[in-house]
Amino acid sequence: MEEMNKPIAFERSNVERMEYEGTAIVTYREPGAVEFQGRQVPAYNTIGGLNIRVARYIGTVYKPYGHIPRKTEADFNVGGKVISGEYLNKMINNTRVYAMVAHNEGLSDEDAFYAYMEKNLYDFCHYKGKYFDQAMALLERMSIGGKIGEMIGKDFFRAMVAQKGMVGTIAEPTLEQDSAGIDGFFRWKAGDVDKEVTLQVKSFRETSPDLKLLKAGFESMKKAEGAYKSISKLGDAASDKQKAYLEVLQKNRDAVASAKTKGMVSLSIKGTDGLIDYLILYKIRYRISDMDIEQAMSVYNAIYDATDVIILRVGEKKGEETVQKVTWESEPEKVFVFPMSSIVAMKVKI
Repeated sequence: MEEMNKPIAFERSNVERMEYEGTAIVTYREPGAVEFQGRQVPAYNTIGGLNIRVARYIGTVYKPYGHIPRKTEADFNVGGKVISGEYLNKMINNTRVYAMVAHNEGLSDEDAFYAYMEKNLYDFCHYKGKYFDQAMALLERMSIGGKIGEMIGKDFFRAMVAQKGMVGTIAEPTLEQDSAGIDGFFRWKAGDVDKEVTLQVKSFRETSPDLKLLKAGFESMKKAEGAYKSISKLGDAASDKQKAYLEVLQKNRDAVASAKTKGMVSLSIKGTDGLIDYLILYKIRYRISDMDIEQAMSVYNAIYDATDVIILRVGEKKGEETVQKVTWESEPEKVFVFPMSSIVAMKVKI
């Protein structure tokens, strides 16, 4: 039982599966590093290495127009064409866009994919490239769902912590913090003391039967939480029946749940203590793929009601040490694995 109680250490798989319209390429993010200008950088035939080259290429093309990759996101004009700095930033490390290019070129082999990308960044990074407009349109569609989902996740979080007397605001991250994995800072006052926790918001996929089990387990755990605390306080004074019941409750607390996700997660990030404190997972069950942001916002309440949200407490302090309670697995799909006891709140309509 003691072994089960240990927090799950954070792990990130090195395998990445890129998919678009039936085309899939399995590759590595960072299998190793090579020396470049006096520092270690990911090898080229990896997503990490490709990201570096995409960022450099975008910087070379658009710096004369005032755009600096991952530092500026304002729209700018190039020869009468308005380009979104935000979407250009999201083109870097966007495996969906990379897979779109592979699909368009009929590439399903990893080596052929990297060989093409090395010589043809112009095709999707340059504003005159043959896939540039398609890439920007794809990024816009992806961004709308992400923006709405992030808003819903934050609104639900704010509502849940307010019930515990933590009334505050959520501050947006800087571009550098956003790139590092921070989606927001929840700030509130506890008496005269200013408090702050970091948030990360990600979409997830899951089947209804699994969500039903997760929801039932969570509700059962919450109902039993009071009994667990009361019996635990008795210690040796607890009766044999109470001790047996306590063991059952402990097993429920140690149960492991999971949620499949489309997006990457980075929990080892820059921050006050290098941790994300809360991971917010969401699944939108409202069709918004054909909407622009204004249309989506006009039916925001309906989308909110139709969205599943799970809040996990993943950063935990143990004296001076900090630990993560979420594991990242990648085979056969990307999956968050977490103890049931790390679930803070959830709303699931199934």
